[in-house]
Amino acid sequence: MKRKKKFSVVDIVIVAVVLITAFSALIFINSLGNAGNKVEISVDGEVYKTVTLKTDKKKEIEIKDKNGKVTNILVLENDTAYIKWASCKNQDCVKHNSISKIDESIICLPNKVEVRIISNSGVEDAAW
Repeated sequence: MKRKKKFSVVDIVIVAVVLITAFSALIFINSLGNAGNKVEISVDGEVYKTVTLKTDKKKEIEIKDKNGKVTNILVLENDTAYIKWASCKNQDCVKHNSISKIDESIICLPNKVEVRIISNSGVEDAAW
């Protein structure tokens, strides 16, 4: 008695096409994320400053704790935000990719700093 093949070439091609289509759709949907234009900086759970993400040139913002000590340096450049420097040991926030879409964030746990893209509405510069 002859043994029947479990998968034919046609089966493999169909599976490959389905996987490629699903992967392409995932990449497309991910690229549709809404870009924001406001960055909210929080220190120890309180809003420290809200600034515009859109800048003509590179802008650096010193983030200070409540004692006035600089804990992080945030850079706004090419419609993105990233942490350039942090006073903490692990440097996870410095290694983090830049952010630009609504609800993306960078968090520095040791310094209790959160940088988050919040919306596309008007911008108010505020500080505590």
